[in-house]
Amino acid sequence: MWLRDGGRCQWPVASGGICGSTTRVEFDHIVPLARGGSSTVGGLRLLCRRHNFIHAEQTYGREHMARFVSRAGLSERPEGNGSTLAGMGGGEAEATGPTFEGATEFT
Repeated sequence: MWLRDGGRCQWPVASGGICGSTTRVEFDHIVPLARGGSSTVGGLRLLCRRHNFIHAEQTYGREHMARFVSRAGLSERPEGNGSTLAGMGGGEAEATGPTFEGATEFT
C-alpha cells in the first residue's frame, strides 16, 4: 500500500489531483471499520493527519470528533467546512470528500 500510494496523502482535491503531502502520513480505512470496512490493501489508503481527521469528522460528526482534536496532534480543528489546509503542509488548499472507486462518501 505504501508503494501504491507513493508515501503520499491520497485525499482528492477540487482540482482533480490529490493532496500529495508526505508529512504525518497515516493509514486510513476508506470505509471505516465501524461502518463495515476492511483492513485489506484495497480497503486502506494513506492520508496526512489533517485529512485523516477530516474523514473522521465526515464519518462520525464534528461534535463527536471534537474531543479527539488534541489527541490527533491538531492544534485546532479545520475551519469552515473542514477542508481548508492553510498552514498544515498539505498539497493544495481545498479538499473535496472521498471519491475513491467503491468507497462510500460520508458527508
